[in-house]
Amino acid sequence: MDTGVGIHLAAADFSSNFVDWLPGFIYDFTTGSAISNSGTPLLCGRTTTARQVGPSGAEYSVAAGTVRFARNRSTGVILGLLAEPAATNQFTYNSDLTQSYWTKHNCTVSLSSTLGTDGVGMYKIAEDNTNTYHGIPSPTYSLNANGYVSCRVYAKAAERSYIYTEIGFFGGSGGAFNATINLTNGTYVTGGTVTGRINVVACINGIYLIEMTASGASVSATTARFSMLTSNGTTNTYTGTTGSGVYVQYPQYEISPRSTS
Repeated sequence: MDTGVGIHLAAADFSSNFVDWLPGFIYDFTTGSAISNSGTPLLCGRTTTARQVGPSGAEYSVAAGTVRFARNRSTGVILGLLAEPAATNQFTYNSDLTQSYWTKHNCTVSLSSTLGTDGVGMYKIAEDNTNTYHGIPSPTYSLNANGYVSCRVYAKAAERSYIYTEIGFFGGSGGAFNATINLTNGTYVTGGTVTGRINVVACINGIYLIEMTASGASVSATTARFSMLTSNGTTNTYTGTTGSGVYVQYPQYEISPRSTS
């Protein structure tokens, strides 16, 4: 090591003149253990229950204060410790899409026997035969100043193998960020007048997690909503086939000064 004053120390000087140092706690975040090598547990300050992905790729709930780990959603392999900022889902009925809270446009919504990543039935958005769009837009919610809207939903192909998702802004200059997602391979095409980001993650049982985020600051919007529509792969506006549709589950809508999804 060159000290800058002409003194050169060989590696042997360190190995022979310094006491070996070992950390008091060692946590291996690839094993799923929240216990250190010395038996000290890793603490978590979360005060609510939360969900995580298990070894099989299935999701389940864990108690408040339980440390969580991120996993590959299709293989269950641990990627590391899961750390994320606090977030509130604005949707009142994200686990029951049959509620009148969700306005059905040219479609029906019903609980199906197709199971989601947590073993709970997904909801089917099924078209009617009118020549228009088919799906469910959410209620609108106010935005923080210069804030982001982050939305997500689980989706799976049924008779339709495409879903159209959109974050739409209202007030100011309006605008939207949208995407058409192929539910057979996870590829997608984005569009709209607002710049946004999208992430599509393959989960178990042919299910995809779709995550989108966009900022209302670029359009001076005051409210935004999240829409989930069936698509024929080319457009979301077409003459529907009665009963054809896609499966969806657990839509989520967060408002924050940054992207959190």
